Amino acid sequence: MEALLAEADFFAKMRPEPLPLINHKDDFRALDRLIEFGYPRVAPVLPYMLEWIQDCNWPVAHRLAPFLASIGRPILAEIRRVF
Repeated sequence: MEALLAEADFFAKMRPEPLPLINHKDDFRALDRLIEFGYPRVAPVLPYMLEWIQDCNWPVAHRLAPFLASIGRPILAEIRRVF
């Protein structure tokens, strides 16, 4: 029985956690999770993340911008597509 529980736990950890989305300008919980996931895991939501740096007065923009910049060349295509 213990072996089955250990195996189930192993497979549960392999299942990718859904990506959170930033819901408001102070949503640091979602932002921190996205940063924790890192690139390339957040690639599907990059266009959405770019929307949150449109206003540099939003608190999430101050932490999100450096993260997006750290992605480097892979983000250029998304920047061109969004802007």
